[in-house]
Amino acid sequence: MSYEYTIKIYGENSTNFMRKAESIVKAANFLSFYGPCGEFLIKDPCVTSSWTYDISLKKEDQGVHIVLVGWSFLIYKAFREALSGLNYEISDDCTNVSLEEMFRMKN
Repeated sequence: MSYEYTIKIYGENSTNFMRKAESIVKAANFLSFYGPCGEFLIKDPCVTSSWTYDISLKKEDQGVHIVLVGWSFLIYKAFREALSGLNYEISDDCTNVSLEEMFRMKN
């Protein structure tokens, strides 16, 4: 099962966020690669699933589209670091959610 979100980044170029996320993901030793449609795919080797990736990031006009199929505390920490200092909003369709909710870190 997958969950889809959009991260809108205000006052900042989403390209900069993508670069920062890519750098943090590589430093954390996650597996990462680009998919056939230009999406940045991330896999935490500690997450056991049949999917080849846990998160897909795709830059859009309004921000970054995320498809989340697997999650871990380490992936959450990497995204928290990538978003630190940015004015952003995460939404699931029309509902705003926190980063913690997106990664299932809150009950």
